Amino acid sequence: VGSSAGFSYAAQVVEVSVDEDTGMVAVERVWVAHDCGRAINPLAVEGQVQGSVWMGMGQALSEESQYHEGRSLRANLLDYRVPTIVESPPIETFIVEARDPHGPFGAKEAGEGSLSGFLPALTNAIADATGLRLHELPASPDRMLGAIAARRGAEELGRIVEKIAADAAIKGAVITSGKDTFCAGAALTLLESLTRMFGE
Repeated sequence: VGSSAGFSYAAQVVEVSVDEDTGMVAVERVWVAHDCGRAINPLAVEGQVQGSVWMGMGQALSEESQYHEGRSLRANLLDYRVPTIVESPPIETFIVEARDPHGPFGAKEAGEGSLSGFLPALTNAIADATGLRLHELPASPDRMLGAIAARRGAEELGRIVEKIAADAAIKGAVITSGKDTFCAGAALTLLESLTRMFGE
């Protein structure tokens, strides 16, 4: 910061476990590489990087401002959850020293550069673990359960469609290839199948 910006770079890998019955996402381990230029105080840089991971964990897993009729639904630290040492995973920090010729003693920033990489690393880890791609954060248990329920609903719908198609094939119904055209037999079979399913 100053007359020229000292841009830093960071990369992260996050390992998670997801309980699909409760929707809880637990961060098991984090690896962070942060290019801070020259690390004037390496221990302080490592602490800053770990703090950035904790801030990213809060944003990605629990911190959310919600209001109802202008009033905060999370007005205290019991409801507005931030990560504590209990939730802190092992964090492996790798300091990369690519010196900036314009920075003080070759340094860049080491404040919050590692924060922004945590959120996409976490959502990618969740996608790898569950096959679910979240498009909204935080990845709270209610949001995870909603995504899991939506996936299960889509899977059930797929099974229903396959069953209806099998029933239609057995009865000799033919569905035409036109977008808006159905054979009368196929439409009747579809209607009968849906009536049976929702009538049960």
